[in-house]
Amino acid sequence: FHLTQERLHDLATWNEQAPFFSTFDGLVDYLTGPTKSDVEGFWVLFYWIQFECRRQQTHKLGQDDSPWGYLRAVQNGTRSHAELYKKLCRTAGLKCKTVAGLCKVTGNLLDKSS
Repeated sequence: FHLTQERLHDLATWNEQAPFFSTFDGLVDYLTGPTKSDVEGFWVLFYWIQFECRRQQTHKLGQDDSPWGYLRAVQNGTRSHAELYKKLCRTAGLKCKTVAGLCKVTGNLLDKSS
């Protein structure tokens, strides 16, 4: 199985154009629509989370059990990225398990100059 940069770019472009969905089923159906494998499915779901979190917008109102409700909870610190990813994967029928442990932090934590 080979995933090219061009293919990832196409999936990312599709992902970034996702309309507002009030249900996980609708969002996951849209995001995974053009995927051809489970690997691509996992990737588009991960990409959607990081893309939406990076935008750091106040998200549309929605039920707590909606994609936007989960995303708001992640940004507020009441849910984790892992919980949202697991919910998306399970909705897509992809096997996913949360593993507890440490997370590598990026950046220089010792630099106190800023």
